[in-house]
Amino acid sequence: MCIPPSSPCPSSHSAHTVPELAQRPNFVNPFIIACGTKNVKFTGIAIVCLQRLIVSRALPRSRLSQVLEALQQATSAGLDVQLKILQALPPLLSNYSADVKGELLVTALNVCFILQSSKNAIVNHTSAATLQQLVVSVFDKVVAEDSEWLPSLAASANSLLTRPRIR
Repeated sequence: MCIPPSSPCPSSHSAHTVPELAQRPNFVNPFIIACGTKNVKFTGIAIVCLQRLIVSRALPRSRLSQVLEALQQATSAGLDVQLKILQALPPLLSNYSADVKGELLVTALNVCFILQSSKNAIVNHTSAATLQQLVVSVFDKVVAEDSEWLPSLAASANSLLTRPRIR
């Protein structure tokens, strides 16, 4: 399931695989379960696989909640796992921006807050930078949505103001 970076995938094969995987929500179960174990090796492999699925947009949207909960559970693992979790969050927010809102967004940000309380300076600083990156991307999304919405609102308001009044 998890393809090493050194083994190339034919583009035609991977082009068909990504939509198929996204339509099969149960294939992520082993990765979610592995994140809940206290085994650093299993958790690390699972996080790398989840990260690759996120980057390739092959993660089923219906499983985003469980994936974020699994990432949150895995925050207690070792340094390498914690850094891999932080690497997975920005692409998760950018590739699934329409879906990561409300409680899912809170969980994603909470993962950063949990890791920011780490005593390890590397994890602490990386989580602070990741948190800043996530917040900026959220605000960029809000600005983009406002810029799409405001012109139509202004046009509607303008048409209401320029209508002749009937007395």
